[in-house]
Amino acid sequence: MALVSSLEPNTKERQSVHRPTRCLYAIVDGPGGERFLQLDTVGSEDREIPDKVSQSIQFDRQAAGQLLQLLQRTFPGLVTTAGSSSVREGTAADAEEEGVEGRVLFKLHRLKERNRRLVRQKKRAVLAGTGLLLCEVCKFDFAAVYGPLGDGFVECHHRVPLASLDGTAPTRLADLAIVCANCHRMLHRRPTHTVEQLRGIVHGRRVETV
Repeated sequence: MALVSSLEPNTKERQSVHRPTRCLYAIVDGPGGERFLQLDTVGSEDREIPDKVSQSIQFDRQAAGQLLQLLQRTFPGLVTTAGSSSVREGTAADAEEEGVEGRVLFKLHRLKERNRRLVRQKKRAVLAGTGLLLCEVCKFDFAAVYGPLGDGFVECHHRVPLASLDGTAPTRLADLAIVCANCHRMLHRRPTHTVEQLRGIVHGRRVETV
């Protein structure tokens, strides 16, 4: 087994193509939190022990970066500009895709302050006036669909985008709209729409499907 710390060009001419064999890979975590990529080649089927590992190498982060650049130079177009792998001939296009998730990441963001008290007051005011918390766009009612689990659940949308507020002008209850999670996401999707505009889109789609 060998740990590769750097890749250097081979000045000797090597034009022969080796016999195909299987290669196994594994991600190895070091004692200090560092990560390594391990590649193991196994013996061919005609050997006495076909699945026995014949050679094993590991790449640290620096060597892996060099390997990535070398792969891109050797196989142009293998990786797109967006960073996703292109589908090439000989690969299983319908193979099941998988990815590792669940790592703990820390991100630093600058957020506009939100007044949770205003949101609670808006919900209480709407409940007192209508007895329901219906989405102002699509009329979805969490309590009607989910029962007790959905009681009191709804989101509030700022009609005046928080990004445009400087923290000095007061926000009124009329500046907030009661919306469901789906419509809230659509309201913030670019190009952005007002509550009334999105309500018109939803209503138009429902009329078309009737």
